[in-house]
Amino acid sequence: MAEKDPTARLRRAVKENNLFLVKRLIQRTDMRNTDVAPRKYTSLAWAAVLGHEETFEFLLGAEHDEHELSKDFENNTILMLLADQKPAPVDPYATPCSTQDSTGAILRMARLYYDRYPWTLDWSNVHGKTALHIAAIRGNEELVRMLCDLEADVNLADNLGNTPLHYASSWGHVSIVQLLIERGCQYTVKNNEGFTALDYAYSFSTREALQETVRLQFELNKERRRNVYAQAAARGTEWGRTSPIPIPPPVPAKDRDLIPREAPGREARKSSEHSASERLLVLVHQPTPHVRLDVHDTMIPVASDPDPTTQIPWPARGRGQESGAAGAISEEGGLAVPNGTGRKARSKSPPGKRQLSTWDLITLSISMAGAQIAWTVELGYGTPFLLKLGLPAQLTSLVWLAGPISGLVAQPVIGALSDSSTSKYRRRFWIILSTCALVISTFVLAYCEPLAEFLVDFFRQANNTAIGLAILCFYILDFALNGLQASLRNLLLDLTPPNQLNAGNAWHGRMVNAGNIIGYGFGFVPLEDLPIIRHLGGGQFRKFCVICILILVTTVTLTCYCHEEQESPVGRRRTKKGFLDILKDIYNTLINLPHPIQRVCLVQLFAFMGWFPFLFYSTTYVGQVMAYEMGREPDGEYAIRMGERALLLYSLVGVIAGTVLPHLATRDRRILARYENETQDEELNYLRKLVREWRVDAASKNRPLRLPMMPFLLRNIWTGAMLLFSLLSFSTFFISTVLQATIFITLVGISWAVAMWVPFAIIMELLKDTAPPPIPFIQERRPSHTRNLSTPANPRRMSRRAMDERRPLLRRRSQDQLDSALDTDSSAPSLPGGTVLGIHNLAIVMPQFIVALVTSAIFRAVDGAPPVEGPGEGDTYYGHFGVAWVLRFGGLCTLFGALIARMVPPTPTEKAMRRRLGEMKLLQGEANP
Repeated sequence: MAEKDPTARLRRAVKENNLFLVKRLIQRTDMRNTDVAPRKYTSLAWAAVLGHEETFEFLLGAEHDEHELSKDFENNTILMLLADQKPAPVDPYATPCSTQDSTGAILRMARLYYDRYPWTLDWSNVHGKTALHIAAIRGNEELVRMLCDLEADVNLADNLGNTPLHYASSWGHVSIVQLLIERGCQYTVKNNEGFTALDYAYSFSTREALQETVRLQFELNKERRRNVYAQAAARGTEWGRTSPIPIPPPVPAKDRDLIPREAPGREARKSSEHSASERLLVLVHQPTPHVRLDVHDTMIPVASDPDPTTQIPWPARGRGQESGAAGAISEEGGLAVPNGTGRKARSKSPPGKRQLSTWDLITLSISMAGAQIAWTVELGYGTPFLLKLGLPAQLTSLVWLAGPISGLVAQPVIGALSDSSTSKYRRRFWIILSTCALVISTFVLAYCEPLAEFLVDFFRQANNTAIGLAILCFYILDFALNGLQASLRNLLLDLTPPNQLNAGNAWHGRMVNAGNIIGYGFGFVPLEDLPIIRHLGGGQFRKFCVICILILVTTVTLTCYCHEEQESPVGRRRTKKGFLDILKDIYNTLINLPHPIQRVCLVQLFAFMGWFPFLFYSTTYVGQVMAYEMGREPDGEYAIRMGERALLLYSLVGVIAGTVLPHLATRDRRILARYENETQDEELNYLRKLVREWRVDAASKNRPLRLPMMPFLLRNIWTGAMLLFSLLSFSTFFISTVLQATIFITLVGISWAVAMWVPFAIIMELLKDTAPPPIPFIQERRPSHTRNLSTPANPRRMSRRAMDERRPLLRRRSQDQLDSALDTDSSAPSLPGGTVLGIHNLAIVMPQFIVALVTSAIFRAVDGAPPVEGPGEGDTYYGHFGVAWVLRFGGLCTLFGALIARMVPPTPTEKAMRRRLGEMKLLQGEANP
């Protein structure tokens, strides 16, 4: 049900970057719309942390913070929240055109906010940290540079006495260390515990970079002083008295102490308290050219605390070894990353990592609606069209063998071929190729009679030629549709991150049902009355085919234009394979399927033994119920229309259910992983902090602490949908009117919506989890808060010192995790997603052959012959009850599928959520801080 509370709607609109809805809702409620708990974010804060630049700019222009500046529960301002966003990780294989401008958006939003509220530049939160402190912790070099350009105080200390340089040195952000020193940060300042930034240096490479930068700055200052002396001597003035030229002060000795901060807090700035002689100890605040330094790569301990004072200081630790890759800092101040082209790789989350917006999910799924409309050409109008051409009714079943045959062949083969491709068009190539085949076959199908007359009218065999063309086009149509749907699901698997696969498949299901509504709805619209379509000639079928072509081309174009794949990395490219190799890959994948995926396929086998009888005979069932209710044979056209009406209602319910039911499985962000590669220590610290915040907030409101709720597991929703289908199928024992039959078919739309969503979401999440990480990525991977340095040409030639230097700095768990990752067998093949989805489709198609045999036996046992829709001898509906027994057989098969579904394990995301919720319940009992 849609939310009626305007505050909740406004918060959701801001989170989804729905600017149009935001503009409407701020007229109805307070635009600040502060969260009750736990973070107390305003609308502007949500737009900032989620990177929604357009919404942020609009709210800022609408005077969101004009009367009260936005702050969260820790008094973090908007600048601090922006500084807390981690810069996008550098992808060495990313192409320039595909780079996400997340860093640029943060910088632009920060500058917009500063231009309107410049006095907030040096504001601090409850910990005494400014935006510059937080940006230095996060390693956001560009934001640090911008804050320094805006004259932020680089020497301000927080409540613990730490300056931004302390944090940058502690986290090993070498480039930020250099930048802060160049901008005048006092590197000898001690914190409340008596340690300098040099003492907190993360590794010897960081220490050496800091010392070298100070030395170079000292040399530069000395050179400037010489120039000042020379100019003063030329003018005849005496330095220190009347010289109008500012003289750079000397750099203090490393062992010289500066006056420490009197007390923690932000009561006074230390730089303004120094005497004239003490001001000489401050480094010159003038930007200087960046210097190229060869330093060792830094690897931040992923489980370390963000506060450097909680780490053990090592002012006199011995030199050890450091394992890492040598890197170089470029003259532009950026860090060089090899990308195979000699250029810097721009930072962007690669496809499959970047979070998709609602619009992205819609454009990624909309082609499924176009494909489903093309399916309705065959399912809804194929048999009447063939009968109209003169094909005997008994032979139509041979034509519809194209469906299962194409499903057996097209989807696995196309999935394997696209998996073996290294092109960044490997999925879209097959999408476009299948669409072209669909357009040609549908167009020829629409004009098969005129084309047959044009080709062979001389031999007076036009009718037989038209039938042959129609059968050929239907076979091409089936193969192309299977290829298109397989490629669209493969594209969804490639581009969607694991935590959004549930939402992505839900959108696929909605689009499938929307395509059914449009396709079946055209059956009730007199297309010959439309102003442009009526000039095409022919009957309803031809005009419908042309409309399907236009919709299909439009939707596929939108999907291919809005989404771009990532080219396979050089280290993961595969050699070109022949057709036999492709078949061998399919076979190897089939026999080596992981057990959870095998169980999903087994459930689908039984589930579609129930679905195929319903899909094939639901219209006939309405006619048989109508005949039973009337006591005679009904009008055939009227019976078909009633069946089509029931299917239309079934599709409408499917769309509604596909929109509502996914909310049952909506994942609460509070129990999701914050970012990839989050360690257990980081996660536990975050959860402990979160629970304490909730406890304090609940205590302030005199309410009990309520933890987030675990959403419904996907397998539970799937099981419930199959049980509902079985129950409805068994209700045919009591159905005796057309209204009851229509209600039965309509309610099945709920189960169909789940069938088009849940199994695909489960199998795609399992695919994302079972693919082993390739070694080339492991060697170059860094925690998301670190700076990536370039890799040496020969990584084996590491000095012993380089192997051991960080060892005192890393926690045992983090080092063990790194070692286990490096020990992974690089020859282990990744699970081919397209091939697995093709095999999954085999489990959907195979029941069609079984159902054909079983239903034929049921019809002969109950009615004496299968029902035939179309002209023929005898009654088609009256006196026949075989379809009801076929539907009951399908309900029994689906009941077995529901039992097997209980053996399908929860998805990796669901397991992680359940584990975090369990940890929260344990932390709930801890004593108050």
